[in-house]
This record gives sequence, C-alpha cells and structure tokens, in this order.
Amino acid sequence: RRQYLRDRGFIETQTARSPASVSETFSPRRSEVNLGMSKNDVVASLGKPSRVEVAGNPSYENERWLYQVNGNAKYIYFESGVVQGWE
Repeated sequence: RRQYLRDRGFIETQTARSPASVSETFSPRRSEVNLGMSKNDVVASLGKPSRVEVAGNPSYENERWLYQVNGNAKYIYFESGVVQGWE
C-alpha cells in the first residue's frame, strides 16, 4: 500500500521518518498539525481542506488534503486516516 501511495505522489519518496519525528509540526495558519493526528483533529485545527484526493480504496482512508496558504498549495498526507506527512 505504501508503494502504491508513493507511485501516485501521495507520500514523499524521501527517507522514512523516525519515531522521534512525531513531535514535528506543520503550522500553516498558526494552528498545528502533528504526525499521527486524526482527520477530525486536522479539521478542528485547520478547517476543511480545499480539496481531498483519495488513493485506492476509500475504506483505507489514504488521502491527500490540499490547503491554500498565502497563495501556496500545502498538502497533508493521511494513511489509514492519520497524518503521515505534509509538504
């Protein structure tokens, strides 16, 4: 499943994050997103995304959410419904 997401651009192809990176945050609007957050937590923190793209079977909850921040596209990646990364 991870390879499927990488092939479609939903996951960064850089090295995997270590468990210590769980404290890393993404703060596009003075709100924080942390690795492992649920989709509901992200909506509570950032609001609804501009667009949601689903990879594969929707029941797996592998998604890429688009937010527009100061005219720039920011993406949050979910695997099994939890945040796995962003760019």
